[in-house]
Amino acid sequence: MRIFYVPSLKKIDQKGKIPMPEKSKLETLRSIGSETVFREKVLVPLFEKRGIEQVILTHGTGERGKDIVGKEKNLLDRCEWLAVVVKIGKITGSTSASDGFQNVANQVQEAFSYPYKEPISKIPVAINKVFVVTNDDIKEAARDKIVDNISGTGSQKANTHFLDGSAVVALISPE
Repeated sequence: MRIFYVPSLKKIDQKGKIPMPEKSKLETLRSIGSETVFREKVLVPLFEKRGIEQVILTHGTGERGKDIVGKEKNLLDRCEWLAVVVKIGKITGSTSASDGFQNVANQVQEAFSYPYKEPISKIPVAINKVFVVTNDDIKEAARDKIVDNISGTGSQKANTHFLDGSAVVALISPE
């Protein structure tokens, strides 16, 4: 059994269990101050456990809005690629604050606009879904403004999803 360690988090086993009350789990998740730790030690193992295939860290120069990429089979057994925009801390509806929505909106737009090169075949594939994930809150105004700023099709707006800290905790330890 593989165990994942996150600074200030207790052990997370492959079943995704953190042995503490829900409130403490959220407080602990919010205490992670490094996007790298959140991305690599929490989200990648979580997405793998949830059945996402080829979970790949793509953060860095040339990421085009995609911090993590993976694929899943839909209900009709078709492959759909997803991208994850990862943030630490609250995401607000402010246009000027450092925790404002505009940076996230730009990343979501880039994720949809630029294909991802499939690592084995190097064939460009379209991103079908984008998840905006943070270890804290995502204000409703930020969610609305991010979706409103997507210049693509209605399906791109409908396929932009949000996971705040509470949602991440619920996925880590569903009861």
